[in-house]
Amino acid sequence: MKFPRSLIKTLAVLGPLLGSTAGAAVSLTFSGGNGTPLSLTISTPITYTVTQAAGSAPFFIFEDVGNFIPSMTVLGGTITYSINGGPPLVVATCRTSVLDADLVREDFLLWGGFQGVSVGDTITLSSGTLVSSGPVAGIAPTGTSFNSFLVSTSDTRISTDGVMVPEPTPYALLGLAGTSLFFRRRRGLAC
Repeated sequence: MKFPRSLIKTLAVLGPLLGSTAGAAVSLTFSGGNGTPLSLTISTPITYTVTQAAGSAPFFIFEDVGNFIPSMTVLGGTITYSINGGPPLVVATCRTSVLDADLVREDFLLWGGFQGVSVGDTITLSSGTLVSSGPVAGIAPTGTSFNSFLVSTSDTRISTDGVMVPEPTPYALLGLAGTSLFFRRRRGLAC
């Protein structure tokens, strides 16, 4: 089958618009703290692939965020996680200052209920916002881009790096719609 030049040109333009964030750091923003409740926001869902079986997991790790929450802090909000597209599971706790196995004190830990995971499972951390149930003494980090992975309850790494799930841009969606209308029109003329 020979493809028309217009289709090839359209796909060449749309490719960069659809984009891929594979291998990129993930986005996590903070506000508050310094004696007020802490808020953290994930703007785009993040996916991880489990590479080692773990009886209880996951802890979501964001590297080198800063040592600003030295004890467990309870959170409430809209961020959840799912395993292999299953039902949403609560994310309700965070902290820093853990020095063990694959972690350093500046790593930010986020977790909820623990589940057994197997090699090959896909875990998705949803977009949304979590807010601490009380004031946090530490100052909120100013960085917004961090490497992320999962660890088990023994603090050993069990996943690939987290990858932001790309969402199509409006221009890419319009381009795809235009391309489909073009082919529909051509098919109508050929009949």
